[in-house]
Amino acid sequence: MRFIDLHEDIAFSSQHIDVINVAEQSNIVSLRRLGDVLVFASIFPHV
Repeated sequence: MRFIDLHEDIAFSSQHIDVINVAEQSNIVSLRRLGDVLVFASIFPHV
């Protein structure tokens, strides 16, 4: 199982929903195609 922290991959902005959508469409989808089991921890710990 791979533990992926998107803190290093996503540029934070005030538009959290847009950032999450971009992450889901690019990182998550492409990584799932590789057969990875994704566990995302603390993407937005301050929310």
